Amino acid sequence: MSQPQQPSIVDQGTPRRDYRVMSIIAIILCWPLGLVALMKSIRARREYAAADPAARSSASAAKGWSIAAFIAAGILVILSAVLIAFGINALSKADPMPEAGTPPASTSKTEFCQQLVEVLDPITAVASDKDSTVGDVIKAIDAAEPAADSVDPPSEMNDDWDVVMDTFNQMNEKLKTVPATTNFAEYESSHPELDGSETMQESFDRISDYCTY
Repeated sequence: MSQPQQPSIVDQGTPRRDYRVMSIIAIILCWPLGLVALMKSIRARREYAAADPAARSSASAAKGWSIAAFIAAGILVILSAVLIAFGINALSKADPMPEAGTPPASTSKTEFCQQLVEVLDPITAVASDKDSTVGDVIKAIDAAEPAADSVDPPSEMNDDWDVVMDTFNQMNEKLKTVPATTNFAEYESSHPELDGSETMQESFDRISDYCTY
């Protein structure tokens, strides 16, 4: 008497799901995991065709790898969104880059002229006092030196300001060779070179005109 034939998985009415579409979508989202899912799906289809009971296991593996690809893709999307948000936030806080061809900002005319007053007024006040000594003038020039060093002239006044400052430095060095108790007004009247060269006078006049008009 012959043994009854065992029904195949197809005969048992098992759904022949190989998750082919799911695995293809998984490749688009995360190809390393999706590729494994597609290979499992192809194996499941072949096993179903051969009525191999292992088809269920292959199909389940295809589904699992596809889900893993979906999860990995979701994590990557979230991380990308976070990084982009941080990048935009950092760029918004960064100093704007100057446009190409735009010269760097320089001190305005008003600021320069105000700085000029802060440097020259104390020196002029002491030098114009008929009772001031050479030592008094030297002290006034030395006291004004930090303010003079911080002056940032507009580009059109750069050369003239350099000439004026060089002349002041030369005058200061010359005065330091004179006895400090010498009356400055008397010394200046006998030493016209203290007024500076013609070039210095021209530079000073241009600066004065620049701040006047």
